[in-house]
Amino acid sequence: MRVAPGAPAGAVLGLLRARVCADCGYTELFTDHAMNLFLAHQREVAAEPGPAREEAAANLQCPRCGSVIPAASTSCEVCGWSSPGSPA
Repeated sequence: MRVAPGAPAGAVLGLLRARVCADCGYTELFTDHAMNLFLAHQREVAAEPGPAREEAAANLQCPRCGSVIPAASTSCEVCGWSSPGSPA
């Protein structure tokens, strides 16, 4: 009997087992080779292209006073904060 009939060739599969409490129903799931499954998942997620971010944020929050400043600004007009490496 195949564990996952729709799984593609070369897919990483693990045997899933559960331990269920008869009193409260608490369930713990266990699998063999959990690290292999996790690493395969991480490789797949890292390979998927994410949505393109074309627009920058319109506004940012000043790290010193919390005022809203334009994203292109390197300083805060309210408290005088300036980003490191920019002229004050």
